[in-house]
Amino acid sequence: MLLCSGVCMVVYLELPIMRRAPIIQSRNATSLTVRWRAWMNAPGSGMGPVVSYILSYRSHNETDWKSVPQTRSRTLTVSSLEVNQSYEISVSAVHQTGLVGPRSPAAVAATCGSMCYNITVHCSQLTIIALLFYFWFSVFCWFASAQL
Repeated sequence: MLLCSGVCMVVYLELPIMRRAPIIQSRNATSLTVRWRAWMNAPGSGMGPVVSYILSYRSHNETDWKSVPQTRSRTLTVSSLEVNQSYEISVSAVHQTGLVGPRSPAAVAATCGSMCYNITVHCSQLTIIALLFYFWFSVFCWFASAQL
């Protein structure tokens, strides 16, 4: 029941919705740098204006989300993460009233820990293998031509 004295006004506010998952820009052993597109005033995306964003994250084995304080920036680094752990990362838009919209679809990324090093080693190993193959193939071709 709504009781009013004088004039009553009902305000309808559709919270801003972030439709796209954030993008993982870079990663290392204990941090992920994330960026996202600005909220756009498009049909089905809620109402603005948006004054800031809240980044939320959780590891793959957790049910509760952790949040980073509100920011006006659209790039943020989440630090102090576990090594070789997979994380879900989502972003919410904050309306000028202070109300927070729902989380965006989540991006999934893992801190790389020793994998960052392994990728470099793997590429170096491929280069060495390719050079050795080229060397032995050249020696074989030279030897074969010398026999003719």
